[in-house]
Amino acid sequence: AFYAELININAFHQPGVEAYKNESKVIISLLRQVIGKLPSLTQRQGSAAQLAEAAGFSEKLEDFEGILAKFASNPGRPGNTVSRTWCSDKNEWIYRLSK
Repeated sequence: AFYAELININAFHQPGVEAYKNESKVIISLLRQVIGKLPSLTQRQGSAAQLAEAAGFSEKLEDFEGILAKFASNPGRPGNTVSRTWCSDKNEWIYRLSK
């Protein structure tokens, strides 16, 4: 319900439920693509925009950054290679991808 609210879908009526499912499938597909691409980006760091460009996800920057943020917020997850620090000079997160 929270995610549906973020993407302006009423998850509590049938057309909204269907729209939510369809949008979720798009995000899950992107998540799988990002997971597949992360190993080729190891030992890099930069803003979400820089990493999205390197990975070929520039057109999906907002969703890509959300996925990176989720990975960085769950450091104990097996296979997780993403960390981040706030850069106040640039007013953005800097992500680090490691092995």
